[in-house]
Amino acid sequence: AAMVANMRLDQIVEAHRAYLAKRGRDEDASVQVLNHLRVADEADAEIHTEQPRIILASAGFSTELTTSVLWLGDNFGVDIRCVKLQLYRDGNGHLLDTNQVIPLPNAEDYQVRIREKQEEARRQRNSERVSVSGSAAFRDSIDTAKEEVKPELERLFRWAEELEKEGLVKPSTFFGKSTTLQLKLPFANVSLVTNCHNGEGGWIELQRRTFEKYAPGAIKRVEEIIAPAHIAQPSVRPNPPSNLLDALTDAYREANGLPPTTPLPDTGPDSLAPAG
Repeated sequence: AAMVANMRLDQIVEAHRAYLAKRGRDEDASVQVLNHLRVADEADAEIHTEQPRIILASAGFSTELTTSVLWLGDNFGVDIRCVKLQLYRDGNGHLLDTNQVIPLPNAEDYQVRIREKQEEARRQRNSERVSVSGSAAFRDSIDTAKEEVKPELERLFRWAEELEKEGLVKPSTFFGKSTTLQLKLPFANVSLVTNCHNGEGGWIELQRRTFEKYAPGAIKRVEEIIAPAHIAQPSVRPNPPSNLLDALTDAYREANGLPPTTPLPDTGPDSLAPAG
């Protein structure tokens, strides 16, 4: 459960891909996961792996364990249950009897209603989030941030503004738990980079699958700068250095079919093989 609680979207897709391959099925794992989340694009995918469902199956449960299970469920809303397994011999075969002991069947409906109420509250919070076209709303939101983080937020905004002026992005501002400036490609509803801040600090998020599809040539250069980290789904980078922003600018240029503004590694005149 702890491993699942830390899974990113790309890891979930890979796990489902392995599941399908093991069963000889050739469905697209990414499409199936997005369909399950009821979104069309990874940029809109919202996963909540931080509260996985847990089922404990055993021939018996100690008092210490059942007490812990009840405590986790009642006080922390953990979806955890205990199922007792009893094996019987029947002639030359066997019968397996299963009996859920926690939560008791007559109490499960009540607990389900509690979880549904919590889920409804979460959906209500999500419905209050607003998306606005353009970058002006993001710029205005910087005024509400702490004074010490405003310079960094303004630096990131100026970089995004230059991308927009060059026609490399079509930005939109999204208000939720944090304020984000989605730097979407002009021809697709996806972003290579998203600017984010929560009033306490700012960061950028890099979307690996978008890089792989639209700017694969930029991945090596970006990862050399952020090493030993890699572009994940998403990869969060606070206070990105100027050379990283330059590399991300070239990633957007690549996605738009334009040459880079800075030389790529090992492509200068000295790297060319001698003629003849």
